[in-house]
Amino acid sequence: MKRQEQFHCRFLDYRLLGSCLLSCLLICLARTTLHASESNFNALNDTIAADVALPDSLLTDDNVYRYTFSNFPLACRIMDELRIRKLLPTHRLDITEGDLYFNNGHYRHALKNYRRALESDSIRQNDDEYMDQLHRLISTYDCLHNEVGKAECVNLLLDKAKATGNQPMHSIALFNLGKMIYYQGNKSQGYEYMHQAVDLMLHTDYEYKYDNLRYNYNTLLVMQQKDKLYEEALSTLDALQSVVTRKQGGEPQMQGLEQKELKALYAHRAVVLQRLGRHKEAEEFYKKFLTVSHVHSRDNYLIMPYLFDRRMYDEIIRMNATREQFLISQRDSVNYHMVTIKRTLGEAYASKGDYRRSTHYYKQLSILCDSIKKREERNTALELAAIYDTTEKEALLQQQANELRERNILLISAICIMLLLCAGLALIVRYTLNIRRKNRAMARSINEEMNSKKRLSESRDTINALQQKIEQMKTAAECRQEDSMPDLQDHGTEDDEEKDNEPKREYNTLEQIENRRIFDLMEGILSKQSPYLDPKFSRHDLCMLSGTNRTRLNVILMQCTGVSSTAYINNLRLEHAVELIREHPEYIISHIAEECGLPNASTFHRLFRERYDMTPNEYRNAIFEK
Repeated sequence: MKRQEQFHCRFLDYRLLGSCLLSCLLICLARTTLHASESNFNALNDTIAADVALPDSLLTDDNVYRYTFSNFPLACRIMDELRIRKLLPTHRLDITEGDLYFNNGHYRHALKNYRRALESDSIRQNDDEYMDQLHRLISTYDCLHNEVGKAECVNLLLDKAKATGNQPMHSIALFNLGKMIYYQGNKSQGYEYMHQAVDLMLHTDYEYKYDNLRYNYNTLLVMQQKDKLYEEALSTLDALQSVVTRKQGGEPQMQGLEQKELKALYAHRAVVLQRLGRHKEAEEFYKKFLTVSHVHSRDNYLIMPYLFDRRMYDEIIRMNATREQFLISQRDSVNYHMVTIKRTLGEAYASKGDYRRSTHYYKQLSILCDSIKKREERNTALELAAIYDTTEKEALLQQQANELRERNILLISAICIMLLLCAGLALIVRYTLNIRRKNRAMARSINEEMNSKKRLSESRDTINALQQKIEQMKTAAECRQEDSMPDLQDHGTEDDEEKDNEPKREYNTLEQIENRRIFDLMEGILSKQSPYLDPKFSRHDLCMLSGTNRTRLNVILMQCTGVSSTAYINNLRLEHAVELIREHPEYIISHIAEECGLPNASTFHRLFRERYDMTPNEYRNAIFEK
């Protein structure tokens, strides 16, 4: 059954039209052998009882398809025997059983078999069979109104068809994609995809080309009438008529199909032309419809929109009342066709002003809809119960074969899990203790380093003060010596020669001493003024502070600290952060990061961990841990 939509066309029951469209799918899926003699089939049906063993000649997949519609219980028995004896590959059994249940409306049971077949390696390694199986799944999901599953299969089919260059399957996937997009509300793009799919199918030699074209055109016709696109619907009818009236090639001719489709075409043309205001042409097709109205009278509902537009209420009542009595006589009155009849009669009597009879039919319609709903729910429950019983039996057989192994696996797994949990717990405890010891040791190292640096800074200040005093004393002594000593210019020449003969190594030593002196001065300024706490403080500022260029600064820093200028600045900031953590444990880490000139918390954490091999929080916990 196709999607149940509330179409704008009041009187056309699209649920019934959907069942007609679905019949086109059944033609593609059901492998029927119509060439065999029906009399032989009936004879076999009469002679095989439920408790009689099936002859080996019946145990073929062809016979499953043969009895799918005429004797469903017999087809199920054949299918069961095929599975028990494993007369076919597993994937072929799944496909055959899926087709059997799909063609009889048991879509959930069919879905289970189709999905299992799709997982088979034999299907996945054969592109054509893989795409055929996806096509089956798309049809099944469509009948179950499962848009998620359908969309997944459509995408898989579309990708595979493009990869293999299979135009028929590309067309099928594209058309279904267009339908989904249409029902999601994007109608223009949906129409575009569906028209592309039709064009692709027209240029193929697919075995079921014209069956698919029938389905495509009928689907487009329903949508176009719903959207009141009557000009486009007329073009679709022209295309559909060319397919319906063509001579069949390789496809089997179904008896009565052409008359049935011609009748539908006449009805559709009458409705569309009437809506377009072409009343004379519409009346001509209505007359043609009347010539075949006795054929497949259940399709008379297609002409109802035309009759309502013409206000031919008596004709509407006559047609539907006749059909109503026929269905009642056949004891087939609880179906969607009867729903259409009741609704149409109620509308017709209301239009005539006979509200008493109209109310009567609408009450019957309400009761009928409730009955159908309950029946569908009951059928769904029965189908699910049957699937459950089948699955339960399969699970029971599998359980009997694997019960001991599963018990042993569970026991071994439980022991292994317990051991792993114990080992994991021990490792976690050990790791935690090691981390705590390491953090405490690292914290002590950091504290000692900071204390040593303080003492070193104090010593350096003392040394610098002493050096200044020594320099002052030397300068005073030299001045006194120059005043008392004669001018010895010749001796100066020898000193100059000795200086010229000094190796370059001593020059380097003097340069290193000068570098150290500049570094000490720079570090003294940094320690007193702390300009590096400004986030904008950079290498350029460091050059200005030291009175050197960038190259000389890098040489000085590599000689004295072994790091680059950026790393040196960040190290100073991190040392300040350590001091803040020690002195102010109540500060949050983000505030400390801002205070030390690193406003980006993630950068601060990364640099701190690289420098001290622990996070700021771990350091704080380590130094204040009792």
